[in-house]
Amino acid sequence: MTKQAKHTDTATLNSQRVWLEGVINARELGGYMNREGKKIKGGKILRTGQLYSATSQDKRILNEEYNVGTIIDFRSDFESIPQPDPPILGAQHYDFPVLEFKFTAREQQKLQQVNEERSQGKRLLLLAEAGMTADTGIYERIMFGEPAKKAYKRFFELLLENDSEHSVLFHCTQGKDRTGIAAAMLLTILDFSDELILSDYMLTNKANFDIIHEDISAVSVYTSDETIIDSVRRMNSVSEHLLEYAFSKARVEYGSVQEYIKKTFDLSEDDIYELKHKYLG
Repeated sequence: MTKQAKHTDTATLNSQRVWLEGVINARELGGYMNREGKKIKGGKILRTGQLYSATSQDKRILNEEYNVGTIIDFRSDFESIPQPDPPILGAQHYDFPVLEFKFTAREQQKLQQVNEERSQGKRLLLLAEAGMTADTGIYERIMFGEPAKKAYKRFFELLLENDSEHSVLFHCTQGKDRTGIAAAMLLTILDFSDELILSDYMLTNKANFDIIHEDISAVSVYTSDETIIDSVRRMNSVSEHLLEYAFSKARVEYGSVQEYIKKTFDLSEDDIYELKHKYLG
């Protein structure tokens, strides 16, 4: 069953939200209109946060309403092993870690504490103290690191392999940085405007609005340190300058983001035509 796409050349939470109870930042790309006047087919491309907390109803929706056939998990092992994605009927699961981490013994001990901690406020405090927030260094690795290049190459390959009956879902933990870059690159190659690409990327801040404020309240019980509180805020939100930083580097080195994508992920003109044929209507 193919979802009916709403026409839009802007990103709004109302038009893009996928209503799942246990999955944060769940949205689709369907309905966006590109510069050629073509729109992404409804329900074909989904972007979300981790699926570990998906309810039985969520899994039913992904199977019956969206007919998800491919699930791509961009998380690293230290994230996915403690909180694996649940099986979704009819879907094949793929692990493509975008980032690789080498933790010191002390950092591993801190992560173990995070996994064992039941208080959300204390968990957030530990994560913030461990520096688990996105910055320009992380975005450079997401865009140009070798693990990222391998992961996103397979991402595009699976999009090309996907059949007309099924949808593709891709995600990381919060569905914002690794997933946000993946969505931005896909929209770029499908010839969407910079304004639309940025609008979709920034939609995370609206999708996660309640979570951001709940987490700030939770960690504020244990600290008043504004640096820690700001780190917690950034765990669930995105910043325009980070996407611009990553894309600007691609423009400087390759002339355009599209050229970077084509050369880095071996996408031919035929591949791009096929992606447009599969996902645009």
